[in-house]
Amino acid sequence: MPAVTWSAKFADRRRKADPHTPTGILALDFDNIGNAETVRDKVGLDRAQVLAVAVTVGGRGLRVLVAVDAEADHTACFVTARDYFKAAHGLEADEACKDITRLGIQSWDEGIIINGGMLNVFTPNDEAEHPTSQHIISVESVESMPSVESMGSMESMYSMSQTVRSDRKEAAKRHKALPKALRHVFDRCLLSRNVIRGQRHQFLTKAVPALYEWASCDVAEELLRLHYDMNQGVWRTARSDHEAEFVKMLHDYAEKFPDQLNASEKAKYLPLDTEEERAAFRISRDLSNSPSGKKCASPGKTDTRRA
Repeated sequence: MPAVTWSAKFADRRRKADPHTPTGILALDFDNIGNAETVRDKVGLDRAQVLAVAVTVGGRGLRVLVAVDAEADHTACFVTARDYFKAAHGLEADEACKDITRLGIQSWDEGIIINGGMLNVFTPNDEAEHPTSQHIISVESVESMPSVESMGSMESMYSMSQTVRSDRKEAAKRHKALPKALRHVFDRCLLSRNVIRGQRHQFLTKAVPALYEWASCDVAEELLRLHYDMNQGVWRTARSDHEAEFVKMLHDYAEKFPDQLNASEKAKYLPLDTEEERAAFRISRDLSNSPSGKKCASPGKTDTRRA
């Protein structure tokens, strides 16, 4: 059966002493689990820790992919991850997974769960590290490659160029530099949604309306571009085509938005001259209609130049 070495790429032979490059991925195997599909679905909800989870080829176990510090001791990272899943999910990881040369037999699970967005990285001295912009799931690590969709070829995981990796890091810096309120809108309306290959259009159909009610069209476009750059490679659609689609969707939604308003609201909204004024109206309306006082952003002073 086809197999893959998840934790490192070897130049020649697959031995610890041979030259190799750590991937920053650890595959944890949990064997002899009753009702593996149910447990898979539960573990998949642990989005802050789990890159991907699938039922193994025998149908009675799970393979869970997590992110580890590629520059740290692999065995020590394994211990941290092993202890976490024991405490959080009551699962006992196969100790053999600490071997960086370990092969994993390919499994095809149509119910595989692949998580997108921010992710915690397991480190040897795990200090309950919270997700940061430096811990964005890397395309070369998990979700966008056929190797993950089929738990298959390791070689395809390295098809991402250094340029793409650099671009994603740069996008992460741009995200971190956003004003606090705007970053909160981004995180709640975009980053909180799974980014899955083959579901780009579905993502936009939910993200565009959410953003439109919390940002001007110009700012919404800016955030959607940033989101694409942060997840570069997950979707095969070119950036220009992706942009053209979400711009059109924003325009179409803008035309339909007044239909949601009652007569009194329309009388106030339609005469507004600028998009900034209309955006301020939409934000205020959404805040007033939300039971908790917020949906995608924290309440507070609104800067209509940025949101």
